[in-house]
Amino acid sequence: MVIHGFPYSGDYVNTIWPGYIPSQYEFTDMCGPRIPAWRHFNDTMLYAGRNTLVSKIGAGLTAAGYTHEYLGPSNFASPSVTIPNGLLVAEGPAYKALVLYNHTYITSAASAALLQFAQSGLPIIKAGSVPLSSVQVISTTVFGSAYISGKRILPQVSVSSVVGSNNSSPYILWRHDEFAGLDAVYVLNRGTPTTFKLTFFVPANSTTNRTVALNATLQQRQTKIFVFTRPPAGAAPSIHAVSHSSNIESVHFSAHNDLEAIIFDTHSSTITLPNGTSIALPFTRAGAPAMAADDYTRADWAEFGLVGEVVVRV
Repeated sequence: MVIHGFPYSGDYVNTIWPGYIPSQYEFTDMCGPRIPAWRHFNDTMLYAGRNTLVSKIGAGLTAAGYTHEYLGPSNFASPSVTIPNGLLVAEGPAYKALVLYNHTYITSAASAALLQFAQSGLPIIKAGSVPLSSVQVISTTVFGSAYISGKRILPQVSVSSVVGSNNSSPYILWRHDEFAGLDAVYVLNRGTPTTFKLTFFVPANSTTNRTVALNATLQQRQTKIFVFTRPPAGAAPSIHAVSHSSNIESVHFSAHNDLEAIIFDTHSSTITLPNGTSIALPFTRAGAPAMAADDYTRADWAEFGLVGEVVVRV
């Protein structure tokens, strides 16, 4: 990204107009305090910086929400390979299935490891042909994300539309950084304004099913970034929400680390805590805020200087 700044910060020579603006552009509008969009540049730069940071974290996943890595016999024989709760290396990448894609021969050590994995509850899928006809297999043309999800092996992020009619599914980018101990999820709404129900599968989550469900209201082309950390990458808050009712637009922490919820209708809502406690949030109508009078100064500039100023009290 290239931003063209003003070449000069003072007033234009031999004129009374405040500031400087060239009369001819060699590029697009040059950025500075004399253009109305300047007040939004900080937000724009922060937006670009967040997206760039997330896109460079760790390793990415495919558009369907699944990640994949290539493993060999030496990986299977590693003492760190464990299968708690049907997850391969739950404290690391937490693989939810093992796919043998068009492989017809493996070593005896790898075969013994696969048997152990299967007995421990790890789903193993064989795509392609095998030497023995007694083994049930599927065609490589059938294998894909739809086949895996049909076996109840769900991606890291499951999405459903709650409010609104969306004509396109959101774009999701999941980045995992094992060294930093965090997962970052980038969500872009490619369709019409919609409230999505997002269910994140977080291996390190302390809940029983290791999922975090929440609603995210996104306008068209709007993005949101969700970050999950594991100790000691970040200190967990003393209280947080694991799910909430569909009429809650967002749940966040205030500057004082209080849990706040934004509700987009006049109905009661609920928030569920990690210990299973459900907190009811009844609707209360706030009164009209008291606004003090304020002064605004309007300046009128002409060719030969300041014509006059008018003070308006609002």
